[in-house]
Amino acid sequence: MFKEVLKNKKIILFIITLLLSIISYSNFLPEYYSMDTGKIIKDGYMSYGMQYSLQDGRIFSFLIFYIAEIINISLKSLWQILLISAIIISSISVIKVYHIIIKIKPATNKKSDILMYLVSYCFIFNFMYIDGLEFAENLIIAFSILFYIKSAEEIIIKNRNLKGLLFFIIGILFYQGTINLYIATVILFLLISQEANKKQIIKKLAITGTIAICVVGLDFLIINIIKSNMSVVQNSRLSWDLIENITKLKTNIPNLIIKSVKIFPNYLQIVLIAIILIIIFIKNIKEKQPLKIINPICLIMVCYLSTLGLCILTPGMLTSSNGRMFIPTGIIISALLIYVYVKTNIFERKYLGKAIKIITVSYFIINIINTINVTGMLKEGNNIDREISNEIQQEIKKYENETQIEIKYIAVKYRNDMEADNKWLRSKKMLRAYNALVYKTYTGEEIEDTTFELEIKSKYFNLTEKLIQCIDETVYVYM
Repeated sequence: MFKEVLKNKKIILFIITLLLSIISYSNFLPEYYSMDTGKIIKDGYMSYGMQYSLQDGRIFSFLIFYIAEIINISLKSLWQILLISAIIISSISVIKVYHIIIKIKPATNKKSDILMYLVSYCFIFNFMYIDGLEFAENLIIAFSILFYIKSAEEIIIKNRNLKGLLFFIIGILFYQGTINLYIATVILFLLISQEANKKQIIKKLAITGTIAICVVGLDFLIINIIKSNMSVVQNSRLSWDLIENITKLKTNIPNLIIKSVKIFPNYLQIVLIAIILIIIFIKNIKEKQPLKIINPICLIMVCYLSTLGLCILTPGMLTSSNGRMFIPTGIIISALLIYVYVKTNIFERKYLGKAIKIITVSYFIINIINTINVTGMLKEGNNIDREISNEIQQEIKKYENETQIEIKYIAVKYRNDMEADNKWLRSKKMLRAYNALVYKTYTGEEIEDTTFELEIKSKYFNLTEKLIQCIDETVYVYM
């Protein structure tokens, strides 16, 4: 009877998670063109999969594009299948995290049960994860997160090292960019698992560290074997100038800590983290154990450092919205709330308990609203690019019908006073990156890029408000 109730509860929670996530990401569901969509359109499924997935050791990602090529599925249908599948896998991860927490410290009432579910939801569907679900590789990112969590659970909580190793290998074959989440999750599980002495903690850290080094080494070996057998190799995205890289990281750290790489309101995350730490410290002071604040601080540091560590060889990531690489930063508030629930009695306290519960519910609501808002802005970026593409297409058709001259080229020039507004995030037009490939993405028509000569501007655009003009075989766009 108990097993049936537990099974039904899992199904109900899964359905709730699925519905919440579909609502949150509804802006992406009909159709969405991410930064990698243009590459897929340009290269085709097979070439894209070989160059950007297989060469990076993401075997499962390559298989997805290989199957897409064989069945000749439309990009729109493929996107919808991948996104819904990623949401389903991510929902399973939410239930997994929830059950790990409740197993370590069973909820004593419905309020605690609900609160831990909300925390588990935000642990997976955190604001940085918006960027993860924005790309065509969203399904493999979702799978990697699930397997990294399973690996950490097997090694730290269940003491099954071989099984943990297997899950880790599968996770890294899906996606390496989320490996820092494994590190952060291992530390979280170490802090909330049953009391262990320093010797046991050091032993588990050594085991997880050894497994990580071995698996990463295996992944590099696989990547090098693949690249050595391919005729075309993509340019390396790594920079080995460590001194310059660290200098860039130091300069751009505020973009991560304060601005949350523009995916979450400025200062909000750091303020919530500070409030939670203050609550923990007040509780520790009352119990005359102020040094216990070190544990949650260490957890925060690991989340940030594991993120920054991934940027050591790619410092440029911090200057843009690469949230899929910064997921450990996105889980900080949820991880702290999990620590508070399992390792303290703050949730059971009268005043401190009320404060932490308000933070938990508020953060959940903010997270949902932020996801809807950010995905809406990203979708609006698509709409802006589609609108300008349609305008260009109409102008081309009108010109070709009138002159019988075929337009073969596009030249784009930007006004000096045009700035990319943050709310038009990822719009190629607003980011001054509109080109022939963007035009093809939204119209399906192929033309080539060419230069917008200065004399063209002075001769044809100074005395007119018309910003799209066809001249000879070229369409000129002055934005």
